[in-house]
Amino acid sequence: MIFPTIDTVKMLFSWGTDIKPYVSLKVITAEEYQTITGEAYVAPTTQATTSTAPVASTSDSVASSLSESTSTSESVAQ
Repeated sequence: MIFPTIDTVKMLFSWGTDIKPYVSLKVITAEEYQTITGEAYVAPTTQATTSTAPVASTSDSVASSLSESTSTSESVAQ
């Protein structure tokens, strides 16, 4: 016997649980999903996301901090 059963999935749906993962886990079929939810099952798509924002390297941050420390020390020394 496979657990969860379709009856368990129906109960989970009645509690407000998203049951889409149970289709990809092959606990229920896309047709059973549609019967339970009243909506057609649309398989999730995986899409790689990339960031176009520039990322400062650690060495840039360290160099900037050292530069600020040096100019602060010079100001104090004068």
